[in-house]
Amino acid sequence: MKRTLLLLYSALLSVAISAQNLNDSLVAEFNFNGNMDDVSGNGYHLTGSNVTPTLDRNGNLSAYLFNGSNSFMKASNPNPFYNDQYTISV
Repeated sequence: MKRTLLLLYSALLSVAISAQNLNDSLVAEFNFNGNMDDVSGNGYHLTGSNVTPTLDRNGNLSAYLFNGSNSFMKASNPNPFYNDQYTISV
């Protein structure tokens, strides 16, 4: 019994140590819930040109329709996005 508890404790401890805070170095987060505001608190809101809010596959207003020729979204301050390494999650 003690050995099982020790193994369980060791496994939980290793998971806790390897867990990372996803907000570390977070530059911007966009929920696209009817607006293009940065909800990370950093204020890098987006502006859109020729984009239309639309319903996602679940019927929620959290997607944007691009017209396929001249639509884009632009950050109010693009400088933080010009790093050598970054990850985009969609």
